[in-house]
Amino acid sequence: MLLQESPNVSPLHLHHIHHLHLSMKKYLVLLFGILPFWKSNAQIAERISLTPQQIETRFLQQNLSLIARQMDIEQADLQIREAKLWENPELSLQQVNLWSTSSQRREEPIPGIWGDFGKNTQFSVELSQMIQSACKRRRLIQREKINREIVLTEFDETVRSLRTELRKTLSQIRFLQSCQNALQLQIDTNRELTEVYRKQVRSGNIAKNELIRLEAALIESESELLECTTELNAHLSALNVLLHIAPDIEIRIESDPTPLWNPDEMTFYALEEIALDARPDLQSARKTILYQNKNLAYEKSQRIPDFTVSASYDRRGGVWKDFVGFGVSAPLPLFNRNQTQIKSARITLQQSILEEENLKNVVANEVSETYKNYRNAYGFYLKARESVLFDELDTMLEIYTRNLIQKNIGMLEYMDFMEVYRTGKKTLFQSENNLTQTFEELQFAIGTDIQ
Repeated sequence: MLLQESPNVSPLHLHHIHHLHLSMKKYLVLLFGILPFWKSNAQIAERISLTPQQIETRFLQQNLSLIARQMDIEQADLQIREAKLWENPELSLQQVNLWSTSSQRREEPIPGIWGDFGKNTQFSVELSQMIQSACKRRRLIQREKINREIVLTEFDETVRSLRTELRKTLSQIRFLQSCQNALQLQIDTNRELTEVYRKQVRSGNIAKNELIRLEAALIESESELLECTTELNAHLSALNVLLHIAPDIEIRIESDPTPLWNPDEMTFYALEEIALDARPDLQSARKTILYQNKNLAYEKSQRIPDFTVSASYDRRGGVWKDFVGFGVSAPLPLFNRNQTQIKSARITLQQSILEEENLKNVVANEVSETYKNYRNAYGFYLKARESVLFDELDTMLEIYTRNLIQKNIGMLEYMDFMEVYRTGKKTLFQSENNLTQTFEELQFAIGTDIQ
């Protein structure tokens, strides 16, 4: 398409417009090459509509990370069952003569045990059972029960982290979908306006440089839409992973539950108190101290040796033909009284106490930081919602487009408004997204949902 000269356009300006027009053609070729593939992929995807509550229900039922962590609870139950088991008894058969000489058989024949079985055979049998002393078995069971409680709190911590990730992903998806809709409206408007200007250029009523500006703005909006869609696809993919859903299924969120919790309803100190009681990681740290106390008691009990009771039968191994005896044995704790393990358990206990104290300080600062961030986001969101501009942007877009067609305003003024429209819409959507994101971060810092 050749450029038509206008008396108001300089040769330098025409040269600049010519290069701009060639660049636009390159972008158009690239864009129209991508769009058919993009649309075909969108047609393949199956769309299902779910509310945030339904999404969270599926998340709790289908998330593979949660299912895997639930198996840790089963492992902890097995450790308790293992601690309750007694040591196996030991049976030994010794001093068995595999053959005998003819002189031995003549001098002292040995009758069989059952008939001829075991005839002329000497042997001894011993049955022994190790018995734990100092309540070691009970202490071990108590320790493993505390370990199970730690595993439960770690599972709650996993749920807390993944649920926050899920909710923030949903918020980001709603933000990108809103931006996508606003950009699509702007693109549709620009396309209609561009068609009108193409007809005017063919009729020679306006200069082609104004059409080029419109086409450049259209290409820029479509490029932003492509970036927005790419980012949206990444978050939709992350959502599918969290819900363990096939990649060819696209989820549409039915509602937009933007939290409007007023930060003035609860003080920071009240939130800190809730966090110190509800945070799963802090609960886990406290239970770890209990576990290390139980472990220290168990290691101390190891100083007292266990003993073994036994019953034995000896056939022709001593003075008597058939000897039945009983015995008790125990190691003498002269050198090893489990000193190193007891000292190690004490050190680990002190470490757990220090880590729990440090975690309290971390929790308090996290609650303070997220509470301040939410107050700021809440104030900005209210300010943005109270602005008359944001509620009238779509109406003003229609008015500005009509006035441009009627030549009541110039192209420069229209382009300035389009920039205001795009920035204003994005700012409004971003304020809603920031409010939701900071609210979820505050709930994560507290460790429970704010009612």
